Amino acid sequence: MCGIKNMHHGQCDCGSGRKLFTKEEKIEKLKQYQDDLEKELEAVKETLLEMTREK
Repeated sequence: MCGIKNMHHGQCDCGSGRKLFTKEEKIEKLKQYQDDLEKELEAVKETLLEMTREK
């Protein structure tokens, strides 16, 4: 319940529903995800390089 007497989610419009992203929001999220993956890949490459130097 949302706190409003005798009202359940979906009936009181208290905002408990899923957020559907717009096309622009999806694009922005994917760009951010791509950027995060590229940074992660760079970190992996650096770690591998350091580890191969230690042999």
